[in-house]
Amino acid sequence: MRKSWGYQARQQNIDMSLIQHRLNHSSLSVTKRYL
Repeated sequence: MRKSWGYQARQQNIDMSLIQHRLNHSSLSVTKRYL
């Protein structure tokens, strides 16, 4: 469920730092790899 929310958020051009925060990732590179 988290991954699908992150993917949909990215498709809607939501800021990557917000996605990172919501997914509780330690860094932006982790979030980019996750999506």
